[in-house]
Amino acid sequence: LTINAVTSSMTTDETYSSAGTGHFTTGGSRGNITAVTNAGSGNNSFLSLNGGNFYTLDLTTSDTILALNTQDIVASYGQTFSILVDNSTATNALTFDSNFKFNGGTAPTITQNGTDILTGIVYGNNNVYITAVQNLS
Repeated sequence: LTINAVTSSMTTDETYSSAGTGHFTTGGSRGNITAVTNAGSGNNSFLSLNGGNFYTLDLTTSDTILALNTQDIVASYGQTFSILVDNSTATNALTFDSNFKFNGGTAPTITQNGTDILTGIVYGNNNVYITAVQNLS
């Protein structure tokens, strides 16, 4: 397989082979999925962005708070990430620390007995901008 890719003003020709696996990567992201440790009700469950770009969070306690370490926000400027949130009950809730910013200024209510995907980018002044795709079933 030959791919002609244009990056900015440069043209790069690369030849890739699938080695029988059927997987090709052409500038996208691919990596391991890292579990965010749920610290328990009322405690910060820290998302450490040095674990990659893909995360899962099982809401196993009520009032879980999703937070980032300040060092991660500064060191991860421009990083994008996705979190699959699995809430298997009707009583568990997820709140966010003040660095998280949402459309219209309001955090989404995580789907009860369901799965949501939060996608974000770390962008300047300690801001983490998040969008949510909810109620996946």
